[in-house]
Amino acid sequence: MRFIIREQDSERLLAAGLFSYLHNGQYTGVTEEWRLTDVLNRYRILRIDIDARESKSEESTLFHMVLNRENQPERLKIRFFSPASQGWADLLMGDNIITLTQEIGHQRWEDEVRYDVNSGFLFSSAAWLGYWIGHQGSKRASRIIHLSQKDKFELVERPLALQKQEGKPVLIGGRSIPTELFTVTLSDKIQNIWIDKFGLTLKAAIGNGFTAVETRYIRRM
Repeated sequence: MRFIIREQDSERLLAAGLFSYLHNGQYTGVTEEWRLTDVLNRYRILRIDIDARESKSEESTLFHMVLNRENQPERLKIRFFSPASQGWADLLMGDNIITLTQEIGHQRWEDEVRYDVNSGFLFSSAAWLGYWIGHQGSKRASRIIHLSQKDKFELVERPLALQKQEGKPVLIGGRSIPTELFTVTLSDKIQNIWIDKFGLTLKAAIGNGFTAVETRYIRRM
């Protein structure tokens, strides 16, 4: 796994895993490796490496998310690589504002959007989607700020609907793990996410025949 900032001696591993992305059951050449650590019982760090170098896009995106003691995001660093370009982005979650600074190629942008207790924040990661769902607490978000990427990263407000039901166990490495199944409707895109009792993603059906399947999963929580 590749890192923006490597793990330090003060960090304790809580969980880690590796997703393979499939399309109609066939491997796409994309993986998502992730590690969740605790830092002195003060905050957590979620590191994600989405590696598509074996796919047609040949892209890679690294994420370094800092979570507070309530498991809410405080800062997200991103590094992006492709054969055509490379860049970085840095997001700060304030009390009422998300500030996005980014540079791709030789161009630099800064943007801000309103962000409050009724807001949720998502980006394209199976690991983060399940973690966000599993750690919302009793107050559900009524609006989502979604970090999308086309020519550059953009913060887009989208409507959200979330439904919960009992899920079927997911088999990983010979272990059958009970799950809860959440159906997430973000704008007109429907995704099904299976998470365990620790709020960690085990499987995601992300639409149009694409699935993310956990092929390696360890937990020390």
